[in-house]
Amino acid sequence: MTNLIFRTSGILMASLAVANVPWTKWGRRVLPLFLIWLVIAILTLTIGVWIDWGPF
Repeated sequence: MTNLIFRTSGILMASLAVANVPWTKWGRRVLPLFLIWLVIAILTLTIGVWIDWGPF
Protein backbone atom coordinates (compact mmCIF):
# COMPACT_ATOMS: atom_id res chain seq x y z
CA MET A 1 0.00 0.00 0.00
CA THR A 2 2.78 2.40 0.79
CA ASN A 3 4.13 2.28 -2.76
CA LEU A 4 1.19 4.54 -3.64
CA ILE A 5 2.60 7.44 -1.63
CA PHE A 6 6.37 7.01 -1.17
CA ARG A 7 8.40 9.39 -3.31
CA THR A 8 11.24 6.88 -3.48
CA SER A 9 9.16 4.44 -5.52
CA GLY A 10 10.80 4.51 -8.92
CA ILE A 11 7.81 3.13 -10.79
CA LEU A 12 5.48 5.70 -9.22
CA MET A 13 7.75 8.62 -10.02
CA ALA A 14 8.34 7.39 -13.59
CA SER A 15 4.61 6.95 -14.14
CA LEU A 16 3.87 10.41 -12.80
CA ALA A 17 6.59 11.90 -14.99
CA VAL A 18 5.24 10.20 -18.12
CA ALA A 19 1.71 11.37 -17.27
CA ASN A 20 3.02 14.86 -16.44
CA VAL A 21 1.35 14.83 -13.00
CA PRO A 22 3.16 16.53 -10.10
CA TRP A 23 3.60 14.45 -6.95
CA THR A 24 1.83 17.04 -4.80
CA LYS A 25 -1.31 16.76 -6.92
CA TRP A 26 -1.06 12.96 -6.85
CA GLY A 27 -0.52 12.98 -3.09
CA ARG A 28 -3.59 15.11 -2.44
CA ARG A 29 -5.68 12.73 -4.55
CA VAL A 30 -4.33 9.44 -3.17
CA LEU A 31 -3.85 10.29 0.52
CA PRO A 32 -7.57 10.05 1.48
CA LEU A 33 -7.84 6.69 -0.30
CA PHE A 34 -4.67 5.49 1.44
CA LEU A 35 -6.04 6.50 4.83
CA ILE A 36 -9.32 4.66 4.16
CA TRP A 37 -7.38 1.52 3.19
CA LEU A 38 -5.23 1.89 6.31
CA VAL A 39 -8.27 2.09 8.60
CA ILE A 40 -9.84 -0.95 6.89
CA ALA A 41 -6.61 -2.92 7.31
CA ILE A 42 -6.32 -2.00 11.00
CA LEU A 43 -9.96 -2.94 11.65
CA THR A 44 -9.60 -6.24 9.81
CA LEU A 45 -6.47 -7.17 11.74
CA THR A 46 -8.01 -6.13 15.05
CA ILE A 47 -11.13 -8.23 14.45
CA GLY A 48 -8.96 -11.17 13.41
CA VAL A 49 -7.00 -10.98 16.65
CA TRP A 50 -10.16 -10.64 18.74
CA ILE A 51 -11.76 -13.75 17.26
CA ASP A 52 -8.46 -15.66 17.41
CA TRP A 53 -8.47 -16.24 13.67
CA GLY A 54 -5.35 -17.75 12.21
CA PRO A 55 -3.43 -20.89 11.44
CA PHE A 56 -2.60 -21.78 15.05
